[in-house]
Amino acid sequence: MDGKIVWFLCACSVPFNVLCSSYWHDMVKGINEAPKGYKSPDYEKSRTMLLEREKTKIQRAWTHFTNEWVDCGVFIVSDGWTNVRNQHLINVLGVFASGVVFIACHDSFSISATSQNIADLLL
Repeated sequence: MDGKIVWFLCACSVPFNVLCSSYWHDMVKGINEAPKGYKSPDYEKSRTMLLEREKTKIQRAWTHFTNEWVDCGVFIVSDGWTNVRNQHLINVLGVFASGVVFIACHDSFSISATSQNIADLLL
């Protein structure tokens, strides 16, 4: 089975660090607990119905977060970093009582770092 996994990763150009993901381990555990004879969803079902189902779950979670912001408040924070191409990026996060949520990432490579320009990005 290990050989089949490595072959799949190589054949589909999936980076090996995917094996460090908790989502990978959850998937493998789920497959092991699936009924005998489980078959993977096909291309069409995955890209339509199943993707839409996951999108709906994310939208529900987002609504829950933003409702909490109305009741309890939220801090909008940002941090800057440089990607592998040495381009400057700004992450925008919402920090609230239940945790932190990623809101956006902005490529700031072509923008001068004035407070007005940064404020414009956040709005």
